[in-house]
Amino acid sequence: MEDKDLLLSRIANHQLMFGSFNTDSSIVYGRMGLVLFFFHYARYTENTLFEDFGGEILDEIFDDLHTGHKSFRCPV
Repeated sequence: MEDKDLLLSRIANHQLMFGSFNTDSSIVYGRMGLVLFFFHYARYTENTLFEDFGGEILDEIFDDLHTGHKSFRCPV
């Protein structure tokens, strides 16, 4: 396994374990960024487990949007 593959695998495993605890929904530091990572990583590894996990996080984001979660409220 190359260094790049090992690093990506470690990132993916860490986020599988702890990413769902993130309450921020932003693309840079939050769950939307995880969704993008997992969708791309699923394609890279050809493993649908990561796509499914990304889809679950995306469903949670939409649920939060629909219920008016605090991370989607206007700060002004």
